[in-house]
Amino acid sequence: MTDTTPHVDRRVIAPRFTRFGAWLLDILVCAMLVSGVQRVFPFFWDEPANLVPAFAYLCAAHACFGRTLGKWVVGLKVVGRGTDRPPSPWAAALRSLWVFLPLIPVVGQFLAVADWLWSFFDEEKRCLHDRLAGTLVVNARVKD
Repeated sequence: MTDTTPHVDRRVIAPRFTRFGAWLLDILVCAMLVSGVQRVFPFFWDEPANLVPAFAYLCAAHACFGRTLGKWVVGLKVVGRGTDRPPSPWAAALRSLWVFLPLIPVVGQFLAVADWLWSFFDEEKRCLHDRLAGTLVVNARVKD
């Protein structure tokens, strides 16, 4: 029997819908984080300011641990392409910028959807933000 699971650099690429599940969990974490920050600092918050705590969470989690809480729960991790280490702080920040895509007038929501849909046409199942940052999402539970 042959192994049909996609691999890159001997690692198992994370399935798209598992990534989507991790994303949904991270949306909940970000919502709770933003709500907590708004309670501690109750001054006027507009939409771009709401995304700053979410961006900080995503950036720090990816750079420090290679995974967010959502990715940890479903068993995924983000690594730099060609390495088994978490992305650099720069790559993590670049990768996390996607949270601001919906704020771009007229085309922002289209770009956010296109970012994820790109993975369906990419042989490594990488979204555009992964391509831009030079990262790859892999299954953390499968050992090489």
